[in-house]
Amino acid sequence: MKIPSVTFGEVEIDPKEIYTFQDGIPGLKGLNQYFIIDRPDLAPFKWAQSCQSPYLSLMMLDPVFVEPSFNLSLAREYALALGVVNFEEEVKDLIVQSLVVVPKDPKEMTANLLAPLVFNPRTHKGMQVVVEGNRNLLRVKVIRES
Repeated sequence: MKIPSVTFGEVEIDPKEIYTFQDGIPGLKGLNQYFIIDRPDLAPFKWAQSCQSPYLSLMMLDPVFVEPSFNLSLAREYALALGVVNFEEEVKDLIVQSLVVVPKDPKEMTANLLAPLVFNPRTHKGMQVVVEGNRNLLRVKVIRES
């Protein structure tokens, strides 16, 4: 299956790589199917490319890259919505990614650690979850001065 992307050109994917966000992503009404673009030459970044809009590719980053102590505490309601049956065994297989915002000055890019995207490769369901934490986790600088 070929999906057009303004950012990446035409991308060929297996339909099994598509994740459905049942409730969509807040602010992106009507766009509920995405696939992950994960290329070594773009590491540590990944993208969630919309299957429904070639103009929408969301830049993502593993939250542990930004905050090594990050630990996803997934509420039971989110786990059930993602199709997690055996929480203890399956939670380690979830793909957790923080959305990244890159302003004019890339040194000022931030990651949203408060509401990461979570993908379940077993069920191909995804959702944006809100984790417990303070509001300072909403815009955490990716590049920090030493």
